[in-house]
Amino acid sequence: MITNLNLWCIHGNLQNPNVWDFLDNYNHELIGRISGIRYRINIIKINLWNDIACSMKEWALKFCNQVENLKPKSKNILLGYSLGGRLAMQSLIRKSELWSAAIIVSAHPGLKSEEERSNSINFDMKWINKFQNENWKDLINEWDSLPVFHGLDRLTNIMEEQFNRDAIGKLFRSYSKGYQDYFPDKLKKISNLKMLYIAGAADKKYFKIGDELAELNENITFYGVEHAGHRVPWENQSDFSVKIFDFIVEHI
Repeated sequence: MITNLNLWCIHGNLQNPNVWDFLDNYNHELIGRISGIRYRINIIKINLWNDIACSMKEWALKFCNQVENLKPKSKNILLGYSLGGRLAMQSLIRKSELWSAAIIVSAHPGLKSEEERSNSINFDMKWINKFQNENWKDLINEWDSLPVFHGLDRLTNIMEEQFNRDAIGKLFRSYSKGYQDYFPDKLKKISNLKMLYIAGAADKKYFKIGDELAELNENITFYGVEHAGHRVPWENQSDFSVKIFDFIVEHI
């Protein structure tokens, strides 16, 4: 009997689902490695712009319902980058039994203090205003200059015609880290699945986050990708793909 293996890919902010298209080029490697186990592999690329919820919790509820109602029943693995990784963690907390494994990439697990939360909300409100009023090219140049990207070139396009500015504002507001739960303690209670956290070696902030999460939670494995910063999947596609497929083969 053939079992569906669904890899649910959740993109980050100012991205579209097609950023995951490169995985299709590596899919044959995964198929070759697990074909004897009789899995049909489906790479499902979620579009966050289709239905922006009022909160991360609401989004996770709708998403988990979508996965749960999928026929026929399947093994499901989560893959989320940055904002998509935060939504993936929220989904794991919402219904951990849906998932066989999870891969979180360059995603923040949440802020502890009210001051940090307030600063995050103010940061997002500033960007909402910018996206409503400023020149697109200047905006994207300023976005790319944020410290988190470490001055590395962006390898995916952010074309104005691909986005709706009002939708960008709603997404920034609804999914702000300032409104997000603090996930590490909640993830520690999930004992039924393994998680892989990936960060680029040049991304010191998220490299440290991944290392600390793995220290706190025996179900989380941390892997640092060389020659990559925050945008790991696109800055080192080969190493990233090999690592996530290693993890999938080990934990399905």
